[in-house]
Amino acid sequence: MPETIVIGDMHGHADALRGLIDKILPRVHADTTIVTLGDYIDRGPSSRDVIDQLLNLKLHTSGQLVSLLGNHEDWMLQSLNDHTKHPWLLGMDGLSTIQSYSSAAAAAIRDRLTALGPRIYTERVSLPYDLFFDTLPDSHLRFFQELQVCYEDQHGFYSHAGLDPLYPLSEQNRQVLVWGEHTNFQCYSGKPVVYGHWNNMLADDGGNRVPRRAGDTYGIDSIADGVLTALHLPSLNVTHAQTESV
Repeated sequence: MPETIVIGDMHGHADALRGLIDKILPRVHADTTIVTLGDYIDRGPSSRDVIDQLLNLKLHTSGQLVSLLGNHEDWMLQSLNDHTKHPWLLGMDGLSTIQSYSSAAAAAIRDRLTALGPRIYTERVSLPYDLFFDTLPDSHLRFFQELQVCYEDQHGFYSHAGLDPLYPLSEQNRQVLVWGEHTNFQCYSGKPVVYGHWNNMLADDGGNRVPRRAGDTYGIDSIADGVLTALHLPSLNVTHAQTESV
C-alpha cells in the first residue's frame, strides 16, 4: 500500500536525521513518498551534513523524496539574491549554517558585521555573502533553489507552516504556507494537513512527543526539544530520533 512519511524541521541536527533515516529506511519501498517539511538549516551545528544526507537519500532510496521550502531557506535565498538583505543572518542564526560550510566565510562575515556596528540596521549596506554562497556545492544550491512550497498526494497536504483554514487547499497563499499567519487550525476539516514550523508538538503521559492535532491538521515540529519526528500516513504512526546537540 502506498505510504507517505513526513519529516519535520531539522535545523542543522544531522545526527537526528541520520538516526531517523536508519529507522525508516527498512520500510521504504517503490510506492513510498518521503516529504521533508523545510527548515533544514540554521541553529544546529551541521546544516551542510543535513543537505548531504538528503541528497544521498534522494539518490539511493527506492521511493520518492519531496523536499519543501521552509522560512529559513526562504530568507537565505533572499540574501543570495540581494546582499543588502540580512534578516536571515540577524534573525535566523544564519552564521551557524555558514560556519558548517566555511569557517573562513563565517569569520569574514562576522568581522564585517562588527565593523558595521549599528549601521547594519540603519543603512542599506551589503555583506560579503558571496564568500559563503561560492562555497556551496552546485548540488546544494540546486537543492535550495528547487524546494517546493507545498505538496499534495492521496494521503494529505504538506507545507512548512500549515495553511489558512478559510481557503481551499488549491487557493493557499505562499506566504502562509512558508511563514504561517494562522494557528487556529481547529476549524479546518478535510484532507489531512501536516506541517512543521511552530514547535507545537505535545507530550503524552510518558513524555513522548506526539503530533498536535487540531481539526484535520498535524503539527510535527519538535527539534527544539531535541527530537526529530516523522509521521507516517495513512497510519498516523510516529517515528522519533534524538539529537545530542540541542
